[in-house]
Amino acid sequence: MRGELTPKGKATRSRIVAGAAVVLREKGVASVTLDDIMARTSTSKSQLFH
Repeated sequence: MRGELTPKGKATRSRIVAGAAVVLREKGVASVTLDDIMARTSTSKSQLFH
C-alpha cells in the first residue's frame, strides 16, 4: 500500500535528491557510487532504495 510520505520522509527524500545532485556534479555520473551519496546525505542504503 502506497501512501503519502510523512514530513520526515519528505525531508529525507529532499536531502537525498539534493545531496545526490551535488555529488553527481562533483564526480560525474560514471564515478558516483551509492556510498558517495550515503556519505553526503547521512542516510542508509535502505533509505536510498526505499
